[in-house]
Amino acid sequence: MIDQGKQPNPGAPSQQNPSTESLKQQGRDTAHEVGEAAQHQAEGYFNQQRDNAAEQSHKLTGVLQKMADEFDNQQQPFFSKQARKFADTTERFSDNLRDKDLRSVCDEAQSFSRREPALFIGSVIAAGFLVSRFLRSSGQHSSSPTSSSQQTPGADDHASRLASTEARRSAPGSESL
Repeated sequence: MIDQGKQPNPGAPSQQNPSTESLKQQGRDTAHEVGEAAQHQAEGYFNQQRDNAAEQSHKLTGVLQKMADEFDNQQQPFFSKQARKFADTTERFSDNLRDKDLRSVCDEAQSFSRREPALFIGSVIAAGFLVSRFLRSSGQHSSSPTSSSQQTPGADDHASRLASTEARRSAPGSESL
């Protein structure tokens, strides 16, 4: 009579092949390394874009300050005051942006989305719209001027109609239109 309780269970962790355990550990280690590398790459990209945005914001501050000075020269105190307020706001934004890291920006976005969900969703939609417009316009500027991708919709139809009209005019025996 064979005792059923003493048969080895091939799926039990203590019975697994040592090479299987080492492969599992290698897989976990590799996944961890890939995750860390992706995080470092994302942080590097974020830092680069953050610095670019902060620099552009700083340039905008200078433009707004010059605008305020010009309004002062034209004796427009209301517009000068508004331009200075906007310049101060953009300067604070620029300074605050430089001090942020990816994790703090994500935490702030998450906190804001919980406090003001409707405003957050509206902001995301507006940002998406602006990004799509930017990408669409930069795509048009990057193509060569002779490519047909820059022509307006229907331009090929218009060109073919003009060509057929010219062909009819120049055909022998046709009268001018």
